[in-house]
Amino acid sequence: MEDYLTMRSKRIIILVSLTLLIFTMGCVKSKYKTRSAMTEEEIEEIENIYNPPAEEENDLENDITSFLEGVDGTAMRVNGLSIDAQDLRNLYTFLLDIRGQSPAEAKRNSVDEFIRIYAVMSQWPDTIDIAVTRLNEILDQVNTDGAIFAYLTAENSQEPGADQSAGDLGEIRYDGMVPNFEMHTFTDPIGEVSGPFPTVLGWHLILVSERSDENTDEANAKASHLLLFHGLDPEYGPNISDFITRWANMARIEILADELYSLFPGLKPRERTPGQTGEFLNPSDTSSPF
Repeated sequence: MEDYLTMRSKRIIILVSLTLLIFTMGCVKSKYKTRSAMTEEEIEEIENIYNPPAEEENDLENDITSFLEGVDGTAMRVNGLSIDAQDLRNLYTFLLDIRGQSPAEAKRNSVDEFIRIYAVMSQWPDTIDIAVTRLNEILDQVNTDGAIFAYLTAENSQEPGADQSAGDLGEIRYDGMVPNFEMHTFTDPIGEVSGPFPTVLGWHLILVSERSDENTDEANAKASHLLLFHGLDPEYGPNISDFITRWANMARIEILADELYSLFPGLKPRERTPGQTGEFLNPSDTSSPF
C-alpha cells in the first residue's frame, strides 16, 4: 500500500510539472516558432541578428573638419620648426577624400609625412628662408612679368637633369610621388604656378598642365616643378633615401594640438642611434630643444 501511494505521488508531481511547463512555454515569446506564426516585427528582429543592416557611410566632410578643428597656426614642432595645422589638414583631406584612406589612416599618414619632412628640413635651418625667398621671387616673375616657368626651372632647379628637362615630370599617377607633392599635383589649380611647399626632398614650385577628373586609381596628371634641395646642396640628391631615414628617425617632436595627442598618445623623442655622426642635438643634453 505504501509503495502504491509513493508511486501515485510521483505521478502527480510529474503531471503538475508538465502542466506548469506547457503553461510557461505558452506565455514566453518564442523565436523558434515557424515564420508563418511570426509577426513582421519578429521576423525583422531575427533578420537583423543574422543580416545586420549596413552602417551608413561616414560623412567625409565631418571627418575632414574634425581633424585639428579650431587649431590655427602651429599644430606641432619638429626640432624647433613649426608645422602649420592647415598644411596637415590639407594632406589629411587629400588622403581621405581622394586616396580613399580611412580617417585613422589619413591622420596617421599625414602627420607622419610632415614629421619626416621637417626632421630633414631642420638640419639646415639657416637655408629655409633663403630657399623660400628665392622661390617666391621666381613665382613673382612668372605671375607678374610673364616669365616662362620652363626657362626659370632650367636655370634654377637643382633637380638632376633639370637644365635639359625643365622640370617636366611627364605623366603622374597616384602613389607615384611622395604624398605632399602628389597632394599638390592633384589639388592645385591647373595652368598656374603654385607653391612654395616642402617635401622630404626640398622646396618646390609646381605647374600642373593637365589632370584627369577621375578620383580613382587610374587618375593621372601632367606637371613640371622647380626644386631646391634642403640645404641648397645639389650634391645632396643621390643620397636622399639614407639621409631621410637617418634624420627622420632622430627627430625630436613636440605635439601642440589635442587632436594630435590623442592620435599619438605614446609619442616621445627617439634616441640617437649609436654610431651615427653629424651635427645634431647633443645626445647628452636632456633639456627641451623647444
